[in-house]
Amino acid sequence: MEGQQTALKQILRDIGPCLVAFSGGVDSTFLLKMAYDVLAGGATAVTAVSPSLAAAEREDAVSLARLIGARHILVPTGEIDDPRYSRNDSARCFHCKAELFRVMRSVAALAGQGLLAVARDTYPRDGVTNSYVAGFAEVEVDLETGHYRVLDYLAVADVGTVLHPRSLGGQILGGSLQGIGHAMTQKWVYDQQYGVPLAKRFYQTRPATILDAPARMEWAALDIPDPETPVGVRGVGEPPVGAGFAAVLNAIADAVGHDVFRRFPVTCDVILTSLANGRRVTDPLSANI
Repeated sequence: MEGQQTALKQILRDIGPCLVAFSGGVDSTFLLKMAYDVLAGGATAVTAVSPSLAAAEREDAVSLARLIGARHILVPTGEIDDPRYSRNDSARCFHCKAELFRVMRSVAALAGQGLLAVARDTYPRDGVTNSYVAGFAEVEVDLETGHYRVLDYLAVADVGTVLHPRSLGGQILGGSLQGIGHAMTQKWVYDQQYGVPLAKRFYQTRPATILDAPARMEWAALDIPDPETPVGVRGVGEPPVGAGFAAVLNAIADAVGHDVFRRFPVTCDVILTSLANGRRVTDPLSANI
């Protein structure tokens, strides 16, 4: 990894002041930061203004460029009018980037700067790159009322190189809380005859709130670079949800018994009724194919 970064720094020095096609994604953010540092502020970010990039993502790109300190230019692009782009085939992204680079050449000519773009890497792919999160939960259950609360929660992530610890921590703990909500409060009910959802509102299938959050939540990451990506990173999104969900359900089962419930969410009435009857009162979900 150090050798690759050294080579990139030398390329940037050879190019000199440059433009960076900047979407706000991991690759272009890394490149902009590297170019800005190596060239002592001589890197300018260029972001397209078009329906191809959502307004929220464009605002994120603006914020990231401001955080890095780089000059940022927003330019209108017209790939949406290109019939080759509208065909939406496998070359769609190529035509989108080609249009942005065409506009950037004009900007570079006016600014008297060089041109630098982000391209697809050629790293070998030996398999599917997955991220993993392990969750650990401690719960306290009142056997007289069935009420329980999550006292402590820890999530440990294996997501490659950590680029932005604060953002990663928010993603891990936020996703974990979503999974905890699935385990505790969110109950989807469907009409058995017509198959339409009956619980469609937050007051019917309540997501977790700050009142449901564990009293203590912590996270950690292995920070081991992935050898098959240029920066060593992996994505993190869904894994924390499954980790939070499974950790809480297993903690409840360990506290009250492994045959008290067979479906989620685990509510107070499920625990209390099962304990009162000496057996579980709910059947596991069935699949009808």
